[in-house]
Order: sequence, then structure tokens, then C-alpha cells
Amino acid sequence: MKRVLWGGLLLLLCLAAPGASEVVLPAVGTVLGTRVNMRAEPSTSASVLLRFSGGELVEVLEKAPEKSGDQYPWYRVTMNDSTGWVYGQYLAVDKALPRFALASLDGSKVLLLQRPLMETIAPRFTRCIFNGVLHSVTFEDYRTESQKWNGRETARTFDDLAGFLFRVEGKPLSLPYGDPVGSDVLLVDDEYTGSVEPIPLKKSPAEATPDQRKAFEKRYGRTLKAIVRIAEAEDSGVAVYAMEFKPKGKNALAAIALVAPEGTFCLDFPAAYDEQSTWHVDDGGEFYPESYIVGSLLKRGDGYEFTLHDASAESFTSRLVVTTGGKLVESPVTSSARYIVPE
Repeated sequence: MKRVLWGGLLLLLCLAAPGASEVVLPAVGTVLGTRVNMRAEPSTSASVLLRFSGGELVEVLEKAPEKSGDQYPWYRVTMNDSTGWVYGQYLAVDKALPRFALASLDGSKVLLLQRPLMETIAPRFTRCIFNGVLHSVTFEDYRTESQKWNGRETARTFDDLAGFLFRVEGKPLSLPYGDPVGSDVLLVDDEYTGSVEPIPLKKSPAEATPDQRKAFEKRYGRTLKAIVRIAEAEDSGVAVYAMEFKPKGKNALAAIALVAPEGTFCLDFPAAYDEQSTWHVDDGGEFYPESYIVGSLLKRGDGYEFTLHDASAESFTSRLVVTTGGKLVESPVTSSARYIVPE
């Protein structure tokens, strides 16, 4: 379990496991962090039954009696055909954590492309964030997929996709006209809405200054192949950069960086260099910094969060990235990928 980074992320997201008086069991829980263990008994010495990747939804069956030395409670959970215990530090119980949803072509509706255990959580989403603007949404219903669905998850196939459907109240979302791939919005609940402040952005990609280029080359001790400023706050001195370094032997490296008055925060994408598929499937082994887009930049307490989007040949990926522990960390709960192979 990656305790150091995820400890800071959980603090930022205010996802501490609730006490017994706050939750009625059984309930729905979300696995936090990566490589989280499900154990046979509520103890770190018990055998591991399976290991979660991060972001899975589980049914929470019971809470173990508190034991001295444990900062968090243990919960007995079940997923598919497996039942075991998860330490409460890595489980958000009865929480509607932010999720990405696909917007319709006309911006009047959004669709959450998930099903297992989301029935009780989906109605709690009351807002969506797109391009730094909060919009009210109303949950309508779960919709099954159409027989005409061709396997793609795009705005063009929106009416054929299965998922939880929401109506955008008031004016529709202002979307790129006729974009067949579609746009992802961030679905959030009232608690999240009250904790963030959107920061207006200038999003036109721009070349980094020579000083910024030198600063990142010095920081990493590598020569940059390309660097692009993909977003800049209008009046707060915050900017986001996407960059790719020249390979060192078989080691490739790309990064996303947020530069703010509080410091520079980086999210690295290291890889073993492969001419065919270093970063994405079938993209020729290139990172393409200019293809990354910041959707919304948010101030939350002493830190920042932003939505990061990019398209490869086969998928459209959206991430919620937060500053924590001096770094940028991608939330495994919120990140998503849609299959967008051209028809």
C-alpha cells in the first residue's frame, strides 16, 4: 500500500472513514489508493485474499470492533465473489466521490458510464464542473444500452450507451461544436462543491519561456524534447505545463507540472521506451504534450486540483489531479478512460 502519497491525498479530499454512528451498514464503499489489500481477518498479519487496483466500489457489510493501536477501523467488504477485510484508511464509506461523466452533443445531459453498486450513490451528484463553471444537474434514471451500440463511448453514441443519466439544469453546457469524441465533465456532490473555488483559465497552448525550460531540465537532469504551457490562470500566477524529455537509453519520461506561488508540483509518466507504444496504444510511441488539456482548475484549501484530459488513437482519458506532499497525484477513484476508436 502506497501510504505516504495517499495519506496526503486522502487528507486533501477529506475522505477519512466515518464512524459507526454516521453510517448505516450495509453501505457502499470506495477503495482509495492503489494496491490496497483485502485480508482474511481484520489484521495486517492476516492472509491477503486479493489486491485492489484503486477506485473499486464494494459493499460494506460490517465494521470490526475497535482495537488499540489501530488509527482507523476495519471493514468487512464484498466484491463479486470475494469477501474480506479492508483497513478504513483506504476505504471511503458512504461517499459520493467525484466521477467523470460524458456530455451529450448538445450539452443538455451527461451520462455516468458505471453500474455496479452506483445505484445508491448516483442520485447524490447534484453538480457538474465543466470549463471551470458549476452547473446544476438532476439525476433521471439508469439507462440500459441500445442494441445499436457499436462499442464506442463517444458523444456520437451517447443515446446508445448504458449509464446513469443526468439532466443539466438551465442553459446547456457550452461544448465544442460537433466534437464526435465528446467532453467529460466532473460530477460532484454538495459537499465537494462547497469546498472548491474555480480559477478562471486561459487555455490557448503556448511555448514555455526559455527560463521555464531550463528550470525543468535542471529539475530532472534531462534534456527536453518538447514543453507546452497548456493552461494559465488569468490572475493568480498559476500555470500548467506538459512536457516530454528525450529518452535516456530505454527510459522514457514525460511529466505534467503545476507551477504556483506555493511551488512546483509534478506528475511523472515514466516508461520503458518502445517505438510502438510508449505512452498510449497505437500512437507511435509519442507523448504529444500539446494534446493534453486542462478542463478546470480548482482551489481547495491550501492546495489545487485540476481536470486533465487527453486523447490517444483508441482512448480518451480524464484524470483528477491534486497537489499533495509536494507532488501532483492522480486520483484512481476519479480517473477514467473511454474507448473512442473511429467508426
